[in-house]
Amino acid sequence: MYLKSNMYINKKRSYFPMVILFLSLGLVLFMVYSLTYTNTNSKKIKESLEVAEAININEYRVEMQNIIASYESEYQNTDDDLSKLIVVEKIIGKLLAIRVPDGYKEMHLELVVNLNTIKQALRSTKRDITIGQEKLSRTLARFPWLSE
Repeated sequence: MYLKSNMYINKKRSYFPMVILFLSLGLVLFMVYSLTYTNTNSKKIKESLEVAEAININEYRVEMQNIIASYESEYQNTDDDLSKLIVVEKIIGKLLAIRVPDGYKEMHLELVVNLNTIKQALRSTKRDITIGQEKLSRTLARFPWLSE
């Protein structure tokens, strides 16, 4: 009996559950506010960025023609496989750096994959690049404006 009464005397009141309740309520209110709040200025900024970032198809075509022309001239001017590998890697880097219009994405990807096939063949011990060259030639034949 003595122990029970002593336990009630030493018990202190804790505010921890109330603090947790208020913090949880604050978090819920903040989440509701942040998810429902829409800023009209951010919509206008997004629209203006989309217009500014529109890709000009003619500029893309000219850039692609320049890249393919530089690939063909540099590749033909090299004799050893290491130089060819460097040329192919440089052209892949250029192709991956430019923005591609929606209608040309498949062609662009095809070019990169074909050049990557050539790059892998140049890195291998066999150094048989005929498969990659044939695929690249077929792609360039399907899109003759690249070689103009």
